[in-house]
Amino acid sequence: MGYTVLIVEDEPIVALELKETLIQHGYKVPEVATTADGVLEAFNRVKPALVLMDINLRSYTDGVDAAHRLGLFDDAPVVFLTGNRDPHVEKRARATSNSYYVQKPFDEDRLIELLDQILSGSGE
Repeated sequence: MGYTVLIVEDEPIVALELKETLIQHGYKVPEVATTADGVLEAFNRVKPALVLMDINLRSYTDGVDAAHRLGLFDDAPVVFLTGNRDPHVEKRARATSNSYYVQKPFDEDRLIELLDQILSGSGE
């Protein structure tokens, strides 16, 4: 496998747990971005196959806006991981091309299954 994933998460403990889980399942996670503003720069450095994006970030913009900007330059899939229950935010996220939406808390095994499906070309 060995796909590279960019994690965008502003909660250090959540980011660390995600990174460790992905590495244990054979993914590469060379960097974690912590703000929506830093996504494009990190994406260009890492060149990931997929982005795991939190929606509520400590930034002027959120993860949905960051994913929209990213989509102007690349078609890498974005998996939104969020505890946000606002239906308007979910609708905005689902309107992002090549994206998937996962509510926190999530089952790690199901998340890995989803990533494997997306990256093998048989996304949900």
